[in-house]
Formats: sequence, C-alpha cells, structure tokens
Amino acid sequence: MGLIYRIMANPPPNDKLAKQWTSDEVIGFLESKNDVLSLDQANIDKIREEDVDGEMLLRWTVDILMNVFEIKYKPANKIMKLVEEKKLSDSLQSMHVSTPERKKIVPQGKELHELCKIGVLRVGDELCFFKKYITYMGIVINRRFKVIEVNKNTWVPTIKENDRGTEIHMQVNSLGVLERKIMDQDLKQEIENHLSGGRENFIKGLQEYNQTKDTTGRYKRLDDALKTQSALDAIFQVQQAELHPERNFSIYINYPNPNTDRDIAINTKISDYIDKYFKKT
Repeated sequence: MGLIYRIMANPPPNDKLAKQWTSDEVIGFLESKNDVLSLDQANIDKIREEDVDGEMLLRWTVDILMNVFEIKYKPANKIMKLVEEKKLSDSLQSMHVSTPERKKIVPQGKELHELCKIGVLRVGDELCFFKKYITYMGIVINRRFKVIEVNKNTWVPTIKENDRGTEIHMQVNSLGVLERKIMDQDLKQEIENHLSGGRENFIKGLQEYNQTKDTTGRYKRLDDALKTQSALDAIFQVQQAELHPERNFSIYINYPNPNTDRDIAINTKISDYIDKYFKKT
C-alpha cells in the first residue's frame, strides 16, 4: 500500500474576518497554529468531516470541542484562547478598518485630520514612525507618539513624546510636518553619532553610495558642500530623499484582551487607511 500524502490547507488572510472563513480556511487556521495546539490528525479530520466554517468556529466552546470533536481539555482551552483573540481582533478591525460605501476626496496634507474625524485615529492610539534612510547609510529611525487629545472643532490631534526625559505635547497639523521634525531632531542626532564614531568612514560610505546608486549629481554636491559647511549640515541637506509620510507612519492600537493574559495589537499603515477611505485626486 502506497504512502498517503496530506496537503495542508492554506490559512485565511490576516485581515479576513473569522465569520467569513470557509471550512478549508478554518482547517488552515488550526493547522497553522498546531505547533501550539498539538492536535492529533484525527481531531483535524473530525473537524473537516463536520465542515466547520468561520461562523460555526465562533460558536465553539470547550465543551463542544471535548464532546463533539473528542479534543482533550488542554488543547481545547488553547483553541478557545485563539478563538477569543480572533473575536476581539475582528471587532477592533471592524471598528477601525471597515471600508465606507463612498470614499471622500480629502486635500493632501489633511488626511490625518479626516482620520480623526471619522474615528480611525482616537485618543489612546499611537502614531508610529519607522523609516530606513538608505541615502544616509541605512540609518533607521523608529518613534512612537501617544495621541492624548483630538480637537473636536479642527480635528487636529495632540501627541505626547519624550525628549531627553522631558514630556512634550505637540499638535500635529500634518504628517509631513511631523516627519520633518523627526528628521531635524532624530536623524540629525544619528548623523552626528555616526560622524563622531568615524567621520571619514561614514563620509566615504555616503560617497560610495552616491557614486553607484544616484544619478542626480549628489556625489559632487556633497563634495562641494563639505568644503563650505559643517559635515552635519552638508550631509543632512544633500542626502535628503523625498518625504512619503503616509508610508512611514502607522496607527498602533494595543487593546487588553479580558479573556487572556495577552494583548491584541493592530498596526496599520496610514497609506492603507488612505486607500480604504479616500479618493485619489
């Protein structure tokens, strides 16, 4: 008798609500988590035979898993822990990432205000910034800002940041302005740190990049600027790349799950929200 090969089902996409899962996606979800669940193949086969879809999965209980599917107590509890986390994640996703029937036309630079107005960005959420600056030898800047207030007249959010141990509150009129502020403070500080750690090697690396990767004459412009300005100012000005704040910022929601000892986290790029909510002009 020949060997029987089983093809594992594909797990559902992360952003697909559990109530929309097909029976194959339920199996794929369970199989993708089986390093934690430790289900027997007989358990998987039984669930497959019952043709359990996403809506049925959401109605599971420990008793149903033990009595109907003959799953042991420990893995049954682990399954319910994952199901409860998915329920909570879906409720947050529906609240924050649902697509409107009609998309609005929003002026460039006002997207953040509109996201506050429609309740996507709220008090308690965090604005996260992450960018790897290739033109600055791969310097990485990673910042998080807590939203502490949203003006109900202008829909301008106020964020909180810590600067060298000092708490600072700041209104954010646009993400572009906030990214420039991050560059002026954090990026300049990182450039200075690199110069202090090895000025010649840092500049040599920048010029090697400019010589091989850039076609805008940056190599010569940096060489000329280094003769008339400080190294920090010359590098900061010449190496600047285009701003794309909607790609570099995301909204982070960390929601405590009352049913487990782990939090549910959703981190979505601003550009994804813009695509869902706003028309492109």
